[in-house]
Amino acid sequence: MSEYRVVTELPNGGVSLTQLLGDQTREDYKKMAKEMDGIVVDVVDLPDSQDRDHWVISKGKVIISPESVAREMTDTIRLIRNSKLTSLDVPSMRAMEDGDMDTSKDIKKKKDVLRELPSMVEEKLNKIINSKKKPATKLKELQKFHVSELDE
Repeated sequence: MSEYRVVTELPNGGVSLTQLLGDQTREDYKKMAKEMDGIVVDVVDLPDSQDRDHWVISKGKVIISPESVAREMTDTIRLIRNSKLTSLDVPSMRAMEDGDMDTSKDIKKKKDVLRELPSMVEEKLNKIINSKKKPATKLKELQKFHVSELDE
């Protein structure tokens, strides 16, 4: 027997799932979905991910939004980048105090790369997002996305 939910989009992103109490038919769910400006979905058709912040309604289905995932990735990359920039401040100051120009230049190069990182990452992620590929294919590409500049 199928188990249904009414799915509505939340104003701040993500979705809300509503389960009706008692023995309800698909028709009961359809009526409620119409009242709530949502859709009826069988729970087996919901995305595997429990992170509903990335769920959206698209063409009558609930999918994981590649755009939302890419935005979160960019935010996370910025946080890591900021931490790495901060961690280079003390060694940079020590190198300058010691007159170690080679180390100072190396640190400056690293910082420059880190400063340019968000725009480079956004450009690459936008290529994935703006491609004509299906959302599921875009998500697979996003999952494989790696920023080697943050490995150090």
